[in-house]
Amino acid sequence: MPNGRTHTWVGAASGSAVAVYRGRQQPLLNVVLEGLGGGIGGYLGGKVPDILEPASHPGHRDFCHSWTAGGVVATGLTALEKWEVHCREKAADIRTQRLATPSPGLATSLFQILVEILWSLAAGVLSGFGAGYISHLLLDATTPRGLPAFCK
Repeated sequence: MPNGRTHTWVGAASGSAVAVYRGRQQPLLNVVLEGLGGGIGGYLGGKVPDILEPASHPGHRDFCHSWTAGGVVATGLTALEKWEVHCREKAADIRTQRLATPSPGLATSLFQILVEILWSLAAGVLSGFGAGYISHLLLDATTPRGLPAFCK
């Protein structure tokens, strides 16, 4: 039976994998950063169903632990693609500005690099969160209790 540790590790791995896949056409550094962000998002997403519906009793599974919730999250992943593209564009804009400036100060360069990294991480977090949530549901579906189709 999966426990909290299993949910977070599988969530992080699946979040990372999905983020890397969705960002695969980026330069390698961006793919790595998105994968890292996906791991963070997956870790968090793997925890969320039990945060929303704590395992305080054996029948704790309601809407947040249902196939319906999984479908909603999967649909949300598709909708988040626009936001991921936006994050990638912001990272690219910052990189372009940084490279176009002849000799920015050290503080300016470091700040721009940090902002660029954060935008790339954000693109991965968006993919990873949904993947982590869905991995939680899939793990719970393998238990004897399974998942309800809808809430009670």
